[in-house]
Amino acid sequence: MPPQRAELMRRFLLHLQRVDGNTPSDRQASAVTTGAWLFNLLCRRTTDESMKNVLRVCAILASIFLLAGPHLTLGGDGSVQQELKPAKVVMCESVQQSGPVNQAAVFSIELGRVTCFTEFEQVLQHTLVRHKWYRKDNLIAVKRLSVAPDRRFSSSSMQLRDADKGPWRVDVTDADDNLLATLRFSITD
Repeated sequence: MPPQRAELMRRFLLHLQRVDGNTPSDRQASAVTTGAWLFNLLCRRTTDESMKNVLRVCAILASIFLLAGPHLTLGGDGSVQQELKPAKVVMCESVQQSGPVNQAAVFSIELGRVTCFTEFEQVLQHTLVRHKWYRKDNLIAVKRLSVAPDRRFSSSSMQLRDADKGPWRVDVTDADDNLLATLRFSITD
């Protein structure tokens, strides 16, 4: 490799290492710069116009992955997967106007229903989450829910009967069944 190209490659790799530790606005600027560097590095000696178009697309895709930061990963099947991070996970009496109402850890059986509310920090694509409801460590129900960039929250509820008194928990998992959060609560008289 010519010394000029080796130096450019070294600078490019150092730049990539710095991108991930930056703030989101810095990451955006760095991703655009990285895409431009990648394109220039690859196209420097390419004269074929169709090849340059392919390289442009590769540079744009590299920039997109840098913009997404740690929230996107490649799955074993090559698909893009998102790491969901809960911003708010609470038990409540109900959900109104996209928010929880009367959060608590102990609920009266008289309510007749309790709700698990989850909100995520950043949702980059439509994805599924699950609320797994357990009573005394016995799985009672699994609710499949979806979140999307324009709807970052989900909720599910459980109707209560007299026999439902005692300790409960809800495990919040992603589409691959990775545990994101656990909520513990009790139902009393």
